[in-house]
Amino acid sequence: MLKFVKRYSCTFVLAMTSVLLLSVSSKAYPCSSCGSGAADPVILNPMENQKFYLDIAQQSNFKDVDSEGDVRRDLGPEKKMQMQMAFAQRITERLFGSLVSGVGRNARGSRQATGILDTSLNLRYNLMNQTMLNPYLPQVQVMLSHRLKTTRSVQDARKENYLDSFGTGYSESFYGVDAWFGMLPVMFGGSILRSAPWAADTKSGRLLPGPVQKEIVSIGFMVTPEVKIMGGAVRERRATIRLNGSELRNSDRTSHDLYGTLETSLLGVDNYRVTLSKRAAFATNKNTTELVSLTLAWMRTL
Repeated sequence: MLKFVKRYSCTFVLAMTSVLLLSVSSKAYPCSSCGSGAADPVILNPMENQKFYLDIAQQSNFKDVDSEGDVRRDLGPEKKMQMQMAFAQRITERLFGSLVSGVGRNARGSRQATGILDTSLNLRYNLMNQTMLNPYLPQVQVMLSHRLKTTRSVQDARKENYLDSFGTGYSESFYGVDAWFGMLPVMFGGSILRSAPWAADTKSGRLLPGPVQKEIVSIGFMVTPEVKIMGGAVRERRATIRLNGSELRNSDRTSHDLYGTLETSLLGVDNYRVTLSKRAAFATNKNTTELVSLTLAWMRTL
């Protein structure tokens, strides 16, 4: 991780300097829409108009889960480092959007490669806002996002062990709904998202992944007004893949994931977040990758 930070230290300095110049007296607010905290890295709260987000993540302990649910040795990178930058902008009182992109480094032994990550555009619209007058009414948001194919994937990797693979290899649109009860002593909520993948040309032919359905359940509480603990479970299912118009038998995918987050604003006006997650952590999984991810994030409300 330290090598990765050093490699991109100039990017960090420029990003943090620009944000400091834009906002020297901003105030950070607790998250009030974390029902899909495992989906979007940056979310605007009701009193926020702009937010900058920066994170560093390390993924490790990769293992393949085959079509029978058996765990096998993974042949891809042993470690992945990623740095994401995001910016969220309020468009109307109820609508806001965000842009997310980043860079990554894949490593296996002494070999490594760097590249850009897929970029995503996201929109959220508040159908219902929370109020202290009735804390049992949730905040309800509808979500729409599009992930752009901006980099190479495992289907078109040129280096051994897919070291130059940093994306999915196809574009994909997502839509869903998020409900969050954030005014209660114990906060809770959930999200349901579905996707519409776009076909892409690969070395093997015309690839059309099946649509995804993702369900997220989250729960949390405020330790103090400045410290929040969140956790949740994610189930992701992808339908059968089509190659050159024909279905690939037994190619559907299922993953059951867990995540936990500690977020604080104790160190000043900024928010800091630590997230530990594990993919394929429980239940029966199929055609996926088991891994552990640790993410350190910094956010500033402008």
